[in-house]
Amino acid sequence: MKKIFQIAGYDFRRIMLNPITLVIVATLMAGCLILGSLYQIPATPVYSATTLGESPAEIIANFSGNNPEIDTKASLDNLLTKAENSLNVMKTQPSENAPAESEYARLLQIKSQFDAIEDEFRFPTTFQNRKPKYIEENDISEIIFAANELRDFVQKYEKKDEFESTLFFTKQNFTTLKTVSSYFSNLINQNLSIAQVVDDIYGHLDMFEKFEPTALTTTWWVDDEKLSTLQTIVENAKEKVGKIFQELSIYSSITNASSVDKVTSLLTNYKLMCESANFVVKSELKLLLSAHFGDLDKLFGYTNVSYKEDLRQDISKAKFFLQDENLYFTEFQEPLNFNKAANTTTAYDNAYFLLSIIGFLTIVFGIFCAYKLFGRDRRNGKMDLILSQNVTYGQVFAGKFTAIVLCTTSVLAVFMLLSLLWSVLFYPTVTAGILAIFNLTTPYVVHPILFLLLKFVGIEMQVVFWAVGTIFLMNISRKFELTFAISLLIFAISVICNIFLNGFLVYCLFPFVHVDLTAFLGGGSMGAGFLQTALYSNGNFFISLAYYFVVVVLLYNFTNQLFRKN
Repeated sequence: MKKIFQIAGYDFRRIMLNPITLVIVATLMAGCLILGSLYQIPATPVYSATTLGESPAEIIANFSGNNPEIDTKASLDNLLTKAENSLNVMKTQPSENAPAESEYARLLQIKSQFDAIEDEFRFPTTFQNRKPKYIEENDISEIIFAANELRDFVQKYEKKDEFESTLFFTKQNFTTLKTVSSYFSNLINQNLSIAQVVDDIYGHLDMFEKFEPTALTTTWWVDDEKLSTLQTIVENAKEKVGKIFQELSIYSSITNASSVDKVTSLLTNYKLMCESANFVVKSELKLLLSAHFGDLDKLFGYTNVSYKEDLRQDISKAKFFLQDENLYFTEFQEPLNFNKAANTTTAYDNAYFLLSIIGFLTIVFGIFCAYKLFGRDRRNGKMDLILSQNVTYGQVFAGKFTAIVLCTTSVLAVFMLLSLLWSVLFYPTVTAGILAIFNLTTPYVVHPILFLLLKFVGIEMQVVFWAVGTIFLMNISRKFELTFAISLLIFAISVICNIFLNGFLVYCLFPFVHVDLTAFLGGGSMGAGFLQTALYSNGNFFISLAYYFVVVVLLYNFTNQLFRKN
């Protein structure tokens, strides 16, 4: 072990105390500090309820009214009502044996009416001497009734929002249904004679074939446990807004300026609770529906779910303060908005941004160190000189690899501390913890400095991966400059993939997606830097880390064996 650290110390001094290295590091420090002072990470827009009035009493009175231009109690409560209605609809599963008033039963009933009409027109094709009863009886009220029923059904369904119905039509299926409805509605509204109506239907018998109830109506439902969980969320929101409304009455007779801010804050909480509960219910149902049908764009009245990981994070955040008994949004606003904390950019935001850039450059520096210590040292004879000093191949390999880790860690640590110090001088710090989302499921609060340390560790993990990969290339080819260029090219390609393929499951099969551990914990600040990462967001946190370490350890051992042979 002593010899390993002696070799590592020797190589560390060669690289870090080199005048060229010192000049480059100093230049980068100056550049990052200038960038940190010039570039302003955008602040989060102020989230607030739209109110009207100059005094608390006026604001509360307007909130209790029906002004459509502001947020009112009625309009916000309606969001909770819509969420609850969506859950109630999902509890009623469509089936052929459903009550007559259910949508699916009504659709089947209308279908049976058109089947009876169709039989009257199809039957005479076999028995030519018989005419449809509509001519014999001189009565088409049956056709008129069925056409009106179908028209009402289509118009009513067309006005429904997402999850206000248990029926799911594909866009093509519903378009066909509208075509059938439009044909029969236009036919009975043209004041034609009964004979003309019958003749026209004879010419459009294909309309009966087009009218088929969609097969999607009975293929999806929501688990009772999930519905119960979502119902609890709505109930929690109702309870909270009730407490907020009671608290508002305290300020109805107070006129000072601070009470206006307090009332606005309470109404903002009221608005957030209602919007969040509605958002959670609709988003959870949409994720379930997407898991079943896949592309929701093919369903009538629905839009596809994009960036599901981001949506799950938003759901987790919303659930967190909805389920916390004592939590008001305005009291939690700073930690809630992690990346752009509250309405100002904080020291940690700026430090995260700078460290993202430094992380990118540190990985490149690690690739260079691997090239210098395992490529150039072999070519200029320094490797042979070290091996002649009564050391083993394994000690030399481990010592040089340790030197790479020491060099990159020291550079990263210095830049991290300087970035944080510089940021503290120019930006405010957050007064509380930040909201993290572990593996996109369980929310918790953590101090921002921990996120900075996690970013540090995550970047160093990347350095290790790329250094091992570069050393591997140096040991399978003696064209060291070429392999160095190839390593840089592969890294550049991976960064491009990281930006444009972020979130794709196939891309998660490659270990180099581990750019930053904070992304596992909901670290939105990665969006403010140059690097982004999926980080196995489709998988499990611990499985992902195990996969990363297995790849690195196996590649390290295999490269060590190649080093001995060469």
